[in-house]
Amino acid sequence: MLPLLVSHPPASEYLRSFLKAYIGRIETRPEVEIHEALLNLYLELIAGGQSLLEPTQLPSYKTYTLDDAWCQVLGVTYAVTLQEEQMLVAKGTTGLRTWEASFRLTEYIIHHWADVIGTQAVLELGSGTGLLGITCALLASPQVTMTDFHPNVLALLTTNVQLSK
Repeated sequence: MLPLLVSHPPASEYLRSFLKAYIGRIETRPEVEIHEALLNLYLELIAGGQSLLEPTQLPSYKTYTLDDAWCQVLGVTYAVTLQEEQMLVAKGTTGLRTWEASFRLTEYIIHHWADVIGTQAVLELGSGTGLLGITCALLASPQVTMTDFHPNVLALLTTNVQLSK
């Protein structure tokens, strides 16, 4: 298994959904055989059993990778792994999950880096999980300041910044 999958496991529902689609694609190619370990993991997940990858006390992670279009713009490949909650509202806040708007704004900034950010410092208000600010830091902003209000969000933001180092 990939080390990232073991060290920063995704939520079971995401893994189950991915494996369903992936196995479905493999099944359309008769010359390709599904690996037994992959099939066993999928069967465990659909049976509702506790996965060895994700004991209930462990946090869930998402890894955002820059797709081919992003890599062509930047000439490099980056991945940002974030710990985040699976519920939109958790622990009294909405800031513990990456919003679609954050993902889209991050995508826009990457494609328009020179025009939008260039060599400017970045101040992000309401950083949440930190996807946008961490990405700006990876792209060599001279200074990135990320802020939020809720103590649980600030704790998660600190964790995610440490994950990105």
